[in-house]
Amino acid sequence: MKKMLLNDAITVYLKDLELRREKPETTLKSYRNTLRRFEQFALERGAVYIQDVTEKKHAVPYKQSINDKADNTVRSYIIAV
Repeated sequence: MKKMLLNDAITVYLKDLELRREKPETTLKSYRNTLRRFEQFALERGAVYIQDVTEKKHAVPYKQSINDKADNTVRSYIIAV
């Protein structure tokens, strides 16, 4: 299987939300910001490709890193990721 850069995977996902699912611009902006924050978090922990992202090494620590945010903010971050 060919590896896909995390950045490219996020770009494809956002395009899908925009074109196929016709999400409003406010939703797209929120998802874009959230996913780019997660991307930076994952890159700092060695995940260059989407296939490198794991629950244990990236998703769980990311959720723990945003626990100081309001519950609704955490929910929206997790939904986007």
